[in-house]
Amino acid sequence: MQQLHDIKDLIKNCKIKLFHSPLPTNVGGTFYSDNTVSMIIMNNNLDTSSAKYKTILIEELGHYFTSVGDNTPKKHLSYSQKLRIDKSEEQAIRWACNYAIPDLDLLNQIKENKMRTIQDIAEHYNVTTEFVQQKLEFMNRVQCNWNIDETRTLVLSSLPSVYIYNRMED
Repeated sequence: MQQLHDIKDLIKNCKIKLFHSPLPTNVGGTFYSDNTVSMIIMNNNLDTSSAKYKTILIEELGHYFTSVGDNTPKKHLSYSQKLRIDKSEEQAIRWACNYAIPDLDLLNQIKENKMRTIQDIAEHYNVTTEFVQQKLEFMNRVQCNWNIDETRTLVLSSLPSVYIYNRMED
């Protein structure tokens, strides 16, 4: 599990500048990079210890590892530009989900009966429930059923409903 200090260490090691600044209320953060500087700007209205802050910070960090070029939404974009931005957002979120909640760690936490609900998962990883749901959606795109152990399977085929199937032993 990635703690906030681990994320900030990664940001520092990647030489990304982290700023807190007033942003529109509907913008939690933004990533900018050019040939000379990379920076994450977080909305200074966010509580830096909140799950929402951590979730947004990881997603913005995801742009550093996945984005090429300027993918900042602007007022007047063509359809293809909007698609490129949407694809960039999905790549960054996928990276963030895999970084914050690795598949095997999640399955192990479920195996140990430490987490039974999406809320439990969100609290354990200190991220939002929407972020956990997105993680499960990405896992579902890989496969619908994930073996937890010899007798239990995490079933993701009916998202947003998630359940654990207990196989009968012969």
